[in-house]
Amino acid sequence: MRRRKSEPDFTFAKDGVHPDAAGQAIIAGPLASAWGLKLDEHGQPPHSNAAKILELLEKKQQTLKLAWLSSTRHTRPGIGAGLPVEQATAVARELDDQARAIAAQK
Repeated sequence: MRRRKSEPDFTFAKDGVHPDAAGQAIIAGPLASAWGLKLDEHGQPPHSNAAKILELLEKKQQTLKLAWLSSTRHTRPGIGAGLPVEQATAVARELDDQARAIAAQK
């Protein structure tokens, strides 16, 4: 809100839908907090295994996205089929558990 006062065209989502890195950092804040992590100025947790945590969460997101796109029969050029939703949910749960375990390590 403050930046909009000085920059009326400022937005976290240039296309009106998808947040940029700064917007994603704001969205990620509550999740990181729930996991007992703090985010640095780049939206990264100051954790020795931050890259691995983010890799697992990106894989989780991609797995669920492809499953739901396939389930709804939504087609996008160049995007392959996903797992059945039930199977993708189980994979996502495992990836989430792995990320949480790594996040708990100091």
